[in-house]
Amino acid sequence: AEQAAKQSSVQLLWEERKKKTGETSAALDAVMAMQGLELVKRELYEVYCSVQVSQQQGKQPGFNFNARFDGNPGCGKTTVARHYAAFLQEVGILPEKAHMFETSGAELLNNGIKKLEEELEKVKKVEGGVIYVDETYQLNTNMGRQVMDFIL
Repeated sequence: AEQAAKQSSVQLLWEERKKKTGETSAALDAVMAMQGLELVKRELYEVYCSVQVSQQQGKQPGFNFNARFDGNPGCGKTTVARHYAAFLQEVGILPEKAHMFETSGAELLNNGIKKLEEELEKVKKVEGGVIYVDETYQLNTNMGRQVMDFIL
């Protein structure tokens, strides 16, 4: 009972679902184990449920899986982004061999659009992947705007 009191309502829903269905998701478990982040947990759980329903109906999920993580330094954005990428692989949205590229705004400024183009080619080659840009505020320069325009 004490453990249940420490869990949020969405964590309890996830635990109950796992018991009833036998479903598993290491990435969803990892996010659920993080402190706070109730809105993130709920959103990820809802995406999980929507994907499961779509798969049961033999359909592709009808929404975009792009995500933007906002927040103060140290609140878990990068950790959640990594878990989200793993989650997308677990539920079959991304292929097993999906290309994961993690960079920063400063790195993109130094390497320019050419590096980003190379990484996008790798994503296309394996038919899916994640490009995570940390510290995007560093792109708030003339050259950075060019990189952002390319991304968008």
